[in-house]
Amino acid sequence: MHGNATTFDPVVVASMFDREVVRGLQGQPLAALIDGESAPEAKIGLATVTMGSGHRSRAHQHARTPAIIYIVEGRGTTHHGPRMRPLAHDSRSMVYIPAGVAHGASNQSERNLLAVEARLIRQGTRFNDDVVPMPGLQHELDRAPASTRREFAACAGSRPVRVPVNRDRDLLGGVVPVVHNGVAPVEGLSAGRVRLSPVFGPCADAEIAERTCTGVQPVRRHEASQRILMVLGGKVGLAYTSPGTGFTVRTLSRGHAAWIREGTPYALANLGSVASAAVMFSTDAGFDRDMFYMPDLDRRAYKAFQARADEEPPPPTGLLWTDLSA
Repeated sequence: MHGNATTFDPVVVASMFDREVVRGLQGQPLAALIDGESAPEAKIGLATVTMGSGHRSRAHQHARTPAIIYIVEGRGTTHHGPRMRPLAHDSRSMVYIPAGVAHGASNQSERNLLAVEARLIRQGTRFNDDVVPMPGLQHELDRAPASTRREFAACAGSRPVRVPVNRDRDLLGGVVPVVHNGVAPVEGLSAGRVRLSPVFGPCADAEIAERTCTGVQPVRRHEASQRILMVLGGKVGLAYTSPGTGFTVRTLSRGHAAWIREGTPYALANLGSVASAAVMFSTDAGFDRDMFYMPDLDRRAYKAFQARADEEPPPPTGLLWTDLSA
């Protein structure tokens, strides 16, 4: 089921193009892809956030939950604390905002901004359930200058942390941890980037056994943490299985997000003609501390990908990618 769930679904897929865009309490257009409404068992949620050139949000905080923000297009500034200190960032970094920290955002660039925001949520709740407006700080936010500083903020548990995205590093078969408790004092939430290259191709049994197949990852599961995969470009295959069932393959393209329940065996593959890119968010502060490979399932996953390699992702039915930044 596309974008809908029962409590038995180990994976829920949603598209940003099919979601209703609303103006949240933050004063920004927001489309919730994954929350307690689309995935009732989710402990992590995801939304797209947009902001036009020259716009600002409203000052607010998330009372109970931390957040990680990744800018897909454009440049923005996160303002935080009682003086709304500026912290500039773009697609070269991710920003972690602790729970209870007053903050807002501005777009002082000449381009529209499109970002994805991941947050811990309580099961069954909406994405914006714990947003608390802070009108007493709006004056500080309105008068705060946009930051032009390029240095990274010092890590501190009481303020946002900006972590650089290292685009040259390659670990775990294309998945690279970025925001985790090894680099910043994060709690209950982490993120990494995903790059799948080269493309999926023929693979012999020996290559499957040695995990050297091109364009496909080995099967893994995360014992206790949930995941959300947000595809930024290319054509990504997500194969997953439940006890007593074969592998199901979902084909995802730019703007699709997939929630993966804890304990679900899954693998990713590049089913397109060019490299695929995505970001992955986790409820494990260490990102992959609870990951286990499942080599006995690699061949079954490969065969499932092979059968679906020519399938095209469902086309967008609503707004175009650039329209959401207006």
